[in-house]
Amino acid sequence: MSPSDRARQIVANALHVDVTAVPADADVATLTGWDSIAHVNIMMVLEELAAGQLTSDDVGNLFSVAAISAFLASLAASGANGMAQA
Repeated sequence: MSPSDRARQIVANALHVDVTAVPADADVATLTGWDSIAHVNIMMVLEELAAGQLTSDDVGNLFSVAAISAFLASLAASGANGMAQA
């Protein structure tokens, strides 16, 4: 699964919507339901994927599918938590 597809899936799961409702250019301002609780859920998934290496800067910058996708791509590049196979 590509980082973009995985980012969309993570956001869709947090919002309890189908992945088709989450376009690649979506962000916190454009997706109904992406509130603070959904954001915490997204960050928990990302922290697990990053093996606990999620920084406060990451949490403050990951408010779009594109940013989450880039974060996942960086994890894949570093081989974090099996992301290279994703």
